[in-house]
Amino acid sequence: MNTPSHSTQFRHNLFSRTSRSASHETRCVWQAPRVEAKTSWASRLASLTWLAALFLWAGCASIPVPDVATHYDPHTRLRTDLIPDNLLPTQGPMRELLWLNASRVFKDQQVFEYYLEVHYEAREETGLLNIHPGLSLTIIADGKEFKFRGSGSLNMRKQRRGVVSEDAIFLASADELRAIAFAKAVTVKVAGQNGVVVRDFIPVNFERFRKFVTEFVDRG
Repeated sequence: MNTPSHSTQFRHNLFSRTSRSASHETRCVWQAPRVEAKTSWASRLASLTWLAALFLWAGCASIPVPDVATHYDPHTRLRTDLIPDNLLPTQGPMRELLWLNASRVFKDQQVFEYYLEVHYEAREETGLLNIHPGLSLTIIADGKEFKFRGSGSLNMRKQRRGVVSEDAIFLASADELRAIAFAKAVTVKVAGQNGVVVRDFIPVNFERFRKFVTEFVDRG
């Protein structure tokens, strides 16, 4: 399953930045324009980075991408709450970029699940990470290790205009999200066929996760 093309263009524009703009308090609740129907939860999850692009292309074009957002599928009316753009800082030479986003995806009007989404991006000469299925995401929060299982990025890899990207989605629990959000130190490790990418949270990453947990986990 491929991520829609707007995601690649959006991430390509972001690639020239070394960090995201300052945090904004604006929360954007947005109704998407009519697009191809996405009736399954898996399809909706594959569109998380695409949603960030749509916030710029549609009704929220005049403001920065919000820290947390809510999207309603125009066909099913099912809701997705998410962190759309949580870029993790890069130390040293910039070979690749890594995002760790979170979402709450409703499967019907009452049943939902939480997910973590990894988005990887690099120049073509650096190449794909090729995130493998299984326990390929590890998060260490205040010394406690959490391992997350996913299906890998095989069907969510793209190459365009000298930039390669891939996405991988991992089921998470409310307690795991709280542990990440309210830790004092968080390290993210993503393993693939071509190596391991390691990133550490900085204050803005904690802020986004805490806002997500406060609004969509604890408040319900």
